[in-house]
Amino acid sequence: MTELAKKVPWLRIGAEAVAIVGSILLAFSIDAWNERRVERALEAEYLERVGDELRDAKEVLESILGAADGNLLTEPILTEFFDGRMGAGDRQRLVVAIWQFGGNPILRFDLSTFDDLVSTGRLGLIADPEVRQTVQRAYAGLQRLTPLLDPYRDEFMAALYGWLPISVREQIRAACPEYSTPSACSDLHLDDEAVRLIVERIDTREAQLVFQIRDLRLRTLRGIGRGSLAVLDEALTQLER
Repeated sequence: MTELAKKVPWLRIGAEAVAIVGSILLAFSIDAWNERRVERALEAEYLERVGDELRDAKEVLESILGAADGNLLTEPILTEFFDGRMGAGDRQRLVVAIWQFGGNPILRFDLSTFDDLVSTGRLGLIADPEVRQTVQRAYAGLQRLTPLLDPYRDEFMAALYGWLPISVREQIRAACPEYSTPSACSDLHLDDEAVRLIVERIDTREAQLVFQIRDLRLRTLRGIGRGSLAVLDEALTQLER
């Protein structure tokens, strides 16, 4: 067998090996490209959902903060009463303040998209680390606020409905703008005996404690909420780039 004949099979084998390795590398490359394409499409879908969820959360949070600000407009009136500085002629103003201090929006945050990202281990799909970190901070703020919403409402509201008869609540609701000061209720004329009974019911240490707890929680909610709102704005700005 000539020297050339000996070399030909090895040349053919080498060429086939190169072709096979090249095919494998090409297949890997195509698979990796397809995987990156799927990940980027999934990232775009999640970012759109996150943006929608955070915009909704911002709207809810603004409503909650507006309600908290409205509640606290009447806080000085209740403080005046519990400190013993309120005259008998201001009792109708006090009853309105009790109602306004207890008003609240029935609102919840929907965090399902972020929960999905975390539970499926897909948070890393958000490729930009700055966006990912800001989104995480925005959701962390909302998660921190969520447990404040129920206690902020329930204790005072349970007591409130025991203090104010239905007829009185309906009169106030009809005559007073929501989250307004009592001075805005110019057409309200409550029955003197009903007012006297309400004042007697709340002139207790227990009622004062419920008021003080709610006042503290409102202020805490408002402080944390404003910080969360700033982070939400930052996250939405980044997502809209």
